[in-house]
Amino acid sequence: MLTLKVVNNNLYPLTVGRIVINIGIGQYAITNSDHMLLTRSLGSCIAVILYDPKSKRGALAHPMLPAPPSQNSMDLEGRYVSKVIPILLEKMNYTHLGRCLEAALIGGARIINIMDIGRRNVIKAREILKSYGITIKFEDVGGRIVRSVLFDVQTGEVYVSRQEAKLCSKITML
Repeated sequence: MLTLKVVNNNLYPLTVGRIVINIGIGQYAITNSDHMLLTRSLGSCIAVILYDPKSKRGALAHPMLPAPPSQNSMDLEGRYVSKVIPILLEKMNYTHLGRCLEAALIGGARIINIMDIGRRNVIKAREILKSYGITIKFEDVGGRIVRSVLFDVQTGEVYVSRQEAKLCSKITML
């Protein structure tokens, strides 16, 4: 079962002796219990975590926007909440697992004082997961907090470190 553990220190000591897969913005990974999944610096982006506690398979995605600008967009699918969740479910053979997947959402902060992308990311993820009948076990979302996440697929433990963010009130285009 997925469990949340908030830590106020470095995540790296938790990884000693383990294989860690680093996931950047717009990327995702699916793995078995031999690995840990790590993503850093979640501002308005979110970490979508899916976990099958029976088979000890897990997935973590780091999308940055709720949906692509158009349905025909050829952008990387991992960048968008609306595209990456169905991809993860397909690759995890969700239809063959029955209804045993658990989910967690981390991030979605309000870093930029316009558009509230973080909140929109969280809302889109909730909508999609609900449409598949997947239970969100916990969320650590919103606020003005930058988060990093370490997901131990073997135990289902999700470690989150937090750091207060400085709010950006305007964007300057160069």
